[in-house]
Amino acid sequence: MANYLRQARESGELECVICCDYQHTLTVDYSDVALAGASWYEKTELVTTPLHPWVQIMQKMVEPPGIARPEIWIFKELAKHIDPALASQWPEFSADESEAAAEDVLRMLLEKGGDTINHLSVDDLKAGPGKLAHKNPGDKKIPFYEQIHGREPFPTISRPNDLAKTAKFVKSGRIEFYKDEDRFIELGEQLPVYKPPFEDTEYAVDPLAREKYPFMYLTRNSLFRIHSTYANSPFMLELQDGEPKVFLNPNDADEKGLQQGDVVEVFNSRGSITGRLVLDPGIYPRQCVFEMGWWSRYTNGDSYNSLIYPWINPIHEIYYISSVWSPNMAWNECVCDVRHSDSQLSNALLPDTLQTNGTRGGDRS
Repeated sequence: MANYLRQARESGELECVICCDYQHTLTVDYSDVALAGASWYEKTELVTTPLHPWVQIMQKMVEPPGIARPEIWIFKELAKHIDPALASQWPEFSADESEAAAEDVLRMLLEKGGDTINHLSVDDLKAGPGKLAHKNPGDKKIPFYEQIHGREPFPTISRPNDLAKTAKFVKSGRIEFYKDEDRFIELGEQLPVYKPPFEDTEYAVDPLAREKYPFMYLTRNSLFRIHSTYANSPFMLELQDGEPKVFLNPNDADEKGLQQGDVVEVFNSRGSITGRLVLDPGIYPRQCVFEMGWWSRYTNGDSYNSLIYPWINPIHEIYYISSVWSPNMAWNECVCDVRHSDSQLSNALLPDTLQTNGTRGGDRS
């Protein structure tokens, strides 16, 4: 997203960018106004994922530093200032009273969240994680169990919407291997078929990219964290020697004259990053792998996302419900090349480069 945001700012497409963050990210750099939000353990929040049947409450352990404030209070105040008519829809509370307000919101979410969660209360979650209700036997939630064994229609319910709002997406009410709709047929997507990588993205935009950038650029989660979560923790950085890594197949490295431990630059027409080379025979030939979460201050200027552009498959635009069913972006689908770099990496473990919380304690606007 960094590329799109940068281009939209430079072209004037976006006249004003306001962000809320708890670290000094690239988004903050592209923003006109940056609001300091509260980090983990500085606010009350509900934590769950679609991947497991558990939900838990994250409770505040320490006060947010400096001018940082919980998002529930920040967005309430923004809404009131943008449209004063909304003020009456919000109960009045100060930033210091945000925890009580957040608990009120959680109570409403639990009560109105349907039969998978309405048996839980805030007090239950304060005592420990709560298990979401599901119909299949055993402790683990089995995807599509209700649809297959109970003959309930597809798609599954997409909270907070009811089934009626998404049922039109799968008109037969069954798993559809063939999509008998005009737009799918027009775009040749009525059946799941193989399409060569990059034909509709990189090579369509620049046919010369096929020769200029012979490597497929892939980003993956780190072995030591998820995305950029705790990316700046000294303990996590120590496990990674304080440096980002670039993974290549040894045969590809030989062709490039590169050796284990070299500092290399990964680049394309949109950006570049640097990292320490790791030779891995398990990497597929002509693939270059970079781990997510490394910030630009550690990769000599650009973010690892700077090489990527968010192309959208037009098929994904046919059905859309805000925040639930939305177009998927081809984050990992891009090409690149790799070369030796004479630059030095900024070791994240050194005191002068380690920045754990950006500038949350001061004015970031």
